[in-house]
Amino acid sequence: MKYLLLALVIGALLRIPGCFTQEQLQRWGLFEADEEQHMAIAVDRYNELAGPKGAIADPFEFGNFNVQGYGRVSAYVLYGWHLVTGRLPDFATIIYTNRGLAITYSLLLIVVVYFLGRTLGLSQTYAGLAALLVASCDLLISYGHYGLPLSGYVLFVYLSLLGGCRLLRGPDPVGLILLALGAAGALAFKFDGFVAVWGGLLLLYAAAIRRKHAHQLPLYYLPLALGLGLLFLWLLTYGWSWEEIRFSFEELRRQNADVVERDDHLRDNLIVYPLMVMAGIGLPVFALAVYGVSRTRPRPAVLYMAGLLLTEFVLLWVLDTTFVRRAAVFMPAVALLAAAAVARLRPRPVWVVGMVAWSLGLALTGQYNHWHDTRYAFRDWAREALPPPVRIGTAGISVGGLPNTRYYEGAPLDYFAVHESIGGRYTRSATTPFGVPDCCAEVYHCGPEARCRQVQGILLGEHPGFELVREFAPLDVFPERLLYAALFGYYETFVGYVRVYRRVAPQRNTYPLS
Repeated sequence: MKYLLLALVIGALLRIPGCFTQEQLQRWGLFEADEEQHMAIAVDRYNELAGPKGAIADPFEFGNFNVQGYGRVSAYVLYGWHLVTGRLPDFATIIYTNRGLAITYSLLLIVVVYFLGRTLGLSQTYAGLAALLVASCDLLISYGHYGLPLSGYVLFVYLSLLGGCRLLRGPDPVGLILLALGAAGALAFKFDGFVAVWGGLLLLYAAAIRRKHAHQLPLYYLPLALGLGLLFLWLLTYGWSWEEIRFSFEELRRQNADVVERDDHLRDNLIVYPLMVMAGIGLPVFALAVYGVSRTRPRPAVLYMAGLLLTEFVLLWVLDTTFVRRAAVFMPAVALLAAAAVARLRPRPVWVVGMVAWSLGLALTGQYNHWHDTRYAFRDWAREALPPPVRIGTAGISVGGLPNTRYYEGAPLDYFAVHESIGGRYTRSATTPFGVPDCCAEVYHCGPEARCRQVQGILLGEHPGFELVREFAPLDVFPERLLYAALFGYYETFVGYVRVYRRVAPQRNTYPLS
């Protein structure tokens, strides 16, 4: 148990500071643009709860198309805060509520992984090691402080796995509740029905197929699980109409399937996702997890977990929207496999400490780039080096304190500053890996082809009208991250370089650039 407590302390210390980075507390000021979708959902639901007297102005202009479970939970927290304090939530309160929930889910995941390890037969020491590895996993840390449903979704997946594994040992009301809650949460937070399907298959096996077994479940567990799951799903989605659900599902499917016109994601994803996992948790942990897979004995609990996670991978494999966040669901399983491998190998303690230290170092490096974002370094430099009347056109950069900057399209400019979250799609990214993509057939969210060709030319140093004058690069020192960056750009989607280019030829027009 002491290792679990240590893991929670480390997890909190690495996650909480990120809650207060990467935002300007203003509309379109968030670096992770998807956060605004879930803030909008929270605002809409809060206004429904508060009524006209407690309603707040909605700063969001777009329709909500995302899954609403996470935003609705946030709305209930905001409404409770309003009832207690009598104050109306402002933009900062909303974003910090969303991020605080993400941190809470991420810390609860550490606890769930510990008890899942114990349920699978690991000792307190090795279950604690798995918890430590989850606590120090950079990918889980980053998405544990963004105001997004991902950390809650991963928590619900592993809650269901914990509940299912408990039920394989015999009748267990707590296991049944965890299984039902996990299945409902995965649906409400990410439209993931695989969790419910595999939970149902497990119950059928444990109650109907495994007859006269010492650990057979009563048949009434089947309708009870269904009823609990529907109850939890109703609580998490109350007020979300069927028409809105159908619209959200169709829109998300449209935005996440066959988005890149020409690619070979069925080949590339078999390479990219393993590299994402390795670069997200550390090479030593990844290597031990691979060894752990080769030494794992097939048994019902293992087959259940493997079946669910393989199904999740197959879905990601056939999608061409390849982003690091999608690899997060595999990280706790990798941590458990690595801990099981250590339990089998029994290396000297110094090697175990070294493995954890490697992952911690990777996490500290990754989080350093959140705490000291390159956009802020650019801002501080530009204040001194490029004061008004110098005109700066920007892409992917939204920081305060620079009155002479504006979005570059349609703007006369003397300098062009681009962030990797925008520039990377035209040169090097996981969505179009292994080479410079063709405009626009191989570019994710390409926009006009003229924009693609001109920005791509600038970034590759082939545009005669611009020259690179300054680059603010994120810190990368670990070999797996350097390899990933060389192939696909910086690891985290909304963190990366800022490059500043000076115009060296007269500007003929303002769209897109010339």
